[in-house]
Amino acid sequence: MKLGFLQGGMPAWTNEEIARRAKDLACDGVGLGRRNLEFGADSTDEQIAAFKGIFSDAGVEIHNFGADTRPLWPHIDSDQINWDEAEITLVAAAKLAARVGSPSMQVTVQQPDPEGNKSQKWDWDDYLENLGRVSVTAAKEAPGLRLVFQNHINSANAEQLCAMAEKRGVDKLGVAFSPDHCIVMQENPVEIAERHAAAIQHVTMADRKVVQEDLGKFDGRYYYVRYECSIVGEGVVPIGRLLETLEGQGFDGYVSLKWEWLTADPKRTIHPEGYNWQHLPPGDVVLGPYCDLMRSYGVGQREPVADRA
Repeated sequence: MKLGFLQGGMPAWTNEEIARRAKDLACDGVGLGRRNLEFGADSTDEQIAAFKGIFSDAGVEIHNFGADTRPLWPHIDSDQINWDEAEITLVAAAKLAARVGSPSMQVTVQQPDPEGNKSQKWDWDDYLENLGRVSVTAAKEAPGLRLVFQNHINSANAEQLCAMAEKRGVDKLGVAFSPDHCIVMQENPVEIAERHAAAIQHVTMADRKVVQEDLGKFDGRYYYVRYECSIVGEGVVPIGRLLETLEGQGFDGYVSLKWEWLTADPKRTIHPEGYNWQHLPPGDVVLGPYCDLMRSYGVGQREPVADRA
């Protein structure tokens, strides 16, 4: 298994700084997003080559590229989504991701109305059928690229996304597997890994701990448990069993830190879902210990530059 991190939760580093940090920590690759580019789909070959060279010169792979597809998914009824428009946008984004040399492109999955609008018409089966269809079309337009989807709170769960990928072909579609989201959404991440390892493109690793206040609150019908983000290894995600299970199933992808910290926008200290992360250290503080922890589980092979004799 390969070691990496996602830039999304790190400080607003330049691309050169991202590459240097990854190299110094002996990471195999990094996950980047559209904001890391200074150009768009109409970029020249020279611009693309310069961008790729920053990371290839450091021996670091761009293992995932987050496409700017969020505008495709407004909070409307699922049967009102313009899938022809979505397909055109996905094809253009996939071609750009392939040009920068990434083997996978992450696509945002729609979240139904977060305010719980009861009048909204939403059909997950229909939505995922269409999403899978247009995503395969985009993948075919960018040979060698796999479109991946993150299981996310208030959105599609891991079981649903793995099933979508398996139906359409895991050579074209996959899952950016978030085990901490499985915990919150009451899925067993180890069981998901055991059944669907072929659909998992990479693991986006984060952790959650149980909030002791109102622990297991019971309303007469349901028990409610509250979670908050925690340093990886200090929460309830069964990291050891998860990685052992994936390895046993032949998984050889990335296990990348998905840090929940919004330093890129200093005004935004509260997550839209309501989680305040200011009790946690920033991404550049936790990245080194995370890499050490993952190596203790056999993820990644090389020693950090600072530790070499």
